[in-house]
Amino acid sequence: MQGYLNQKSAKEEPLDAVVGTDGRNVVISERELNLATLFGDVCIHRLGYSGPELDSVFPLDQALNYRYTNILKAYSAKLG
Repeated sequence: MQGYLNQKSAKEEPLDAVVGTDGRNVVISERELNLATLFGDVCIHRLGYSGPELDSVFPLDQALNYRYTNILKAYSAKLG
């Protein structure tokens, strides 16, 4: 699983000239997310886009269909 995530991270390219809905430039930064999964611990390296008083957006999270609530549901189902 880690190899798959490394491959997806390596293919992620920064978006050019990202501007927020308020017209301000958005800052791009590389972030790391450590997850404990049913298959073991993994680390996702992904690009984040954020600005002052804005929530961060991580396009790779969306591409991988990662949502924190999905992880909680999976663990709840596994733990019974």
